[in-house]
Amino acid sequence: FEVSRADFHVHDKELEAMAQILERQFQLSADETRELLDLARAESDEMLSLHPFVRLINENFEPDQRARIMEDLWQGAYAKGELDKHQEYTVRKIADLLYVPHPVYIRTKLKIEESARDKMQETRDK
Repeated sequence: FEVSRADFHVHDKELEAMAQILERQFQLSADETRELLDLARAESDEMLSLHPFVRLINENFEPDQRARIMEDLWQGAYAKGELDKHQEYTVRKIADLLYVPHPVYIRTKLKIEESARDKMQETRDK
């Protein structure tokens, strides 16, 4: 939600991307996903800092798992088909807090950017 809100508006495509990511990562039903998104939105509304969440991730996730989180963050950021500078800044801030090396940050960004470009091209070709 923090990445989606960075541009001051959570778009439907971003919510769809978040739902797909949650369903894929945690094998959730549509109802479970909706409930989790509602809880995440409420938590995000009240959140003062990313640090408590980041601390839990850093304590419990391996570097490859944190790199996977970066891919998910980029998917959310590119869900509308374009990258907002505020969203990019938020992803960068989270990458720094997660101690994700810069090459991993760039590699995951380029991977998702290429995928988003391919999807846009497929849409135009139809």
